[in-house]
Parts: sequence; C-alpha cells; structure tokens
Amino acid sequence: MQPLYHFPVDFAALLQKQPLPRGTLKESVREYIFLLLLTQRGEWRFDPDFQCVLWEKDFEQTDNLNLWLDEVKADVKRSITQYETRLKIKMVDIQRDEIPELNEENKIRRIRNRLTIKVQGALAASGENFDENFLMFFGPITVV
Repeated sequence: MQPLYHFPVDFAALLQKQPLPRGTLKESVREYIFLLLLTQRGEWRFDPDFQCVLWEKDFEQTDNLNLWLDEVKADVKRSITQYETRLKIKMVDIQRDEIPELNEENKIRRIRNRLTIKVQGALAASGENFDENFLMFFGPITVV
C-alpha cells in the first residue's frame, strides 16, 4: 500500500510546491480518529453527523460518573465504527484522571480532568494490530 498524506495538510508546503509528508495507514487511522474526537456536532458542514459527543458533555453536571463515561464510550465507539471503516474495532475504553496543576509554591492551583481514550482493533486491509491511546484534557465534570 502506498503511504498516505498526513492530516492536517501542511498548506504552507503545498503552496510552496514542496512534497507533503506521508505516513502509514496506521498513522492515517490514528489521525482520523483524533479528528473525529475533536469535532463538534454540526462543525463539518458536509456531514453534520460527523462528530463526537465529548464536546456536548463538556462541563456537564452528573450524579453518576460511571454512567457519564459509559455514554461517552458508547458514542466514541459508534462514531469510530461508522466513520473509520479502515479499522475493525475490538474495544474502546475511557478512563478519567484528575491531574493537579501546581503553582510556584507547589500548592494545587487547579485540578484538570484528563480522559484517556483507548482504542483497540485491527486494520481491515492488513490485519495489523491497532492499539492507541488518545489523551484529552477536559472541562470539569461536576459530580453532584
């Protein structure tokens, strides 16, 4: 298989008629999933369903964090299954960590939520193993 162009495209290199960097199928799938995770509902005008529910859940209040994580995980899996057809998904998992940010005196200034989205599967064309983690910092998930 021929190497694929990286995403996002380096338009400065394109305008200067320089060769664009290329990558493997695995890198292309990873970049596409990351794009999907970063896209809000309606942001992609060619397909308004191309999105991930993460951004609708930002700053959401919940009384059940596990239910919140399950809803996000189900939507991430649905989105990847629907839009990244080059990957056969085996498992999607999401873990939440609280990462303290310290000030100069080593006192906690604020706590940030970090989601670790783990996607496991196999590339459809080659059967090559796909096991990637996507780290995303997130607004405070308030548990009431």
